[in-house]
Amino acid sequence: MATVLVTGGTGVLGSYLVPRLVARGHDVRRLSRHASGPDAVRGDVRTG
Repeated sequence: MATVLVTGGTGVLGSYLVPRLVARGHDVRRLSRHASGPDAVRGDVRTG
């Protein structure tokens, strides 16, 4: 399946969406200002 980047991956919607994408077989990466874990990418879309 596809690799998906979820911005706000640790927020309310991201926390709901990420497990469902993983369950469907997608390779998911989470972009968050407060990222942690092996699938997390730390960043802020406002500042780069």
